[in-house]
Amino acid sequence: NNDWPGWSAHWADDGSLYMGSGVSEGGFGAEDIWQTHPPDSTPALVDHRPVPAYDGPPTAWELLVAFPNEVIVHDVLALAAQTILAGTAPGGLVYRSTDGGSSWTAVTLGDSVIRVYDLARAGGDTVYAGTYPEARVFRSFDGGATWTACAPISGAATAARAVLPLSNGDLLVGLAPDQEPAPPATQGQGRLDRSRNRGARWS
Repeated sequence: NNDWPGWSAHWADDGSLYMGSGVSEGGFGAEDIWQTHPPDSTPALVDHRPVPAYDGPPTAWELLVAFPNEVIVHDVLALAAQTILAGTAPGGLVYRSTDGGSSWTAVTLGDSVIRVYDLARAGGDTVYAGTYPEARVFRSFDGGATWTACAPISGAATAARAVLPLSNGDLLVGLAPDQEPAPPATQGQGRLDRSRNRGARWS
């Protein structure tokens, strides 16, 4: 496999570690999610929480799924009851599995979405997605089966690169231009916005 290693790692409650691949062999290809359980190595923190120690024998990574016509799997999020979500580009789709990765359904967030950069769980079946090119945040109350757009975010930023639900119910979103490094015309777009009402208003 000539792909980049994963853009983000996600440690599931059952001990599985998921990793998505990026940029296929020179163009469109079949981008992947890889899984190991338990992991080959145990990092100290994944998804901002401690990872349980593992003292057993090393295990290999296994290909869980390859998505056709996608260039990047930006993020992977495992929910309860065998539900796994994957944010992709350039189709701007969230792929959803309810059987542990055996089968997948492509879910559209919005016609203008090109990249789904980040998937963040806020508890239960509530999930948020950060997207490009309009820096929109989308919200799902049913584990990623359906999505609605949160309020538009003002300013010139084009990408909602990271979404962080807080324990008090507030929501933080990290905004940036999509290009790296940012050209002079886009400087100042990178910032952190906050919502105190689940994305109904940002400040």
